[in-house]
Amino acid sequence: VNAQILDNRFNEAMSRGYTALERNQLDSAKTAFKQALQLKPDDPAARSGLTQASSAATKQTLQSLLSQATALESREQWHQARDTYARVMAIDSSVMEARLGQIRSTARAQLDDQIRGILDQPLRLSSDNVRQEAQRILADARAIKSPGAKLKEQISRLDQTVKTATTPVQVELVSDQDTLVTLYRQGELGKFQRKQISLIPGKYVAVGTRRGYRDVRVEFQLGPEGLSQPVVVICKDPIS
Repeated sequence: VNAQILDNRFNEAMSRGYTALERNQLDSAKTAFKQALQLKPDDPAARSGLTQASSAATKQTLQSLLSQATALESREQWHQARDTYARVMAIDSSVMEARLGQIRSTARAQLDDQIRGILDQPLRLSSDNVRQEAQRILADARAIKSPGAKLKEQISRLDQTVKTATTPVQVELVSDQDTLVTLYRQGELGKFQRKQISLIPGKYVAVGTRRGYRDVRVEFQLGPEGLSQPVVVICKDPIS
């Protein structure tokens, strides 16, 4: 009697499993086959059914993730697409579509980060190295075939930012004709009362020296719009 009850419960679980499998109800199928295995741990049919359900569930998950990644790419959400492809690779590293997608989205996410880095801190372009890097990034972005709307907008902004950052701005410096003024990265400007010079936007440091007086150091940040007031560099404090 007990054996007959066990067989009935086992057959019922197997029936539920196959029915769920046919209906593509994969979680229900796996649950049913696991229940069958609890009743008969060594039954090959129950193990085969669980394997089928698990394989189908894995395939379904992979297809869903690949669809998500493709949609993210179409919206130029490269970081999220890269991470989604990585999830596919973690499940099955042999999926070529995911491997290629991960390479592609990783490269675009890196480019996006580089462009954002320049646009968020345009004053860094006062450095020769940063300007050269920005020009390279801009060239890489322009080389992409069929760019999306987001990248086109980034290319336009980056191009304008680089042009603005490399356009000299007039700056007026005021001194007392006794202070020797030196502008870091530009050189010695000499002694003067007023002087106009052209500088590209960025951060600058002017230093004034005068025999018998304390040195002065003036830092100023020059934007594309210039400065509203002149930069005053005068040694006023005598050394006692």
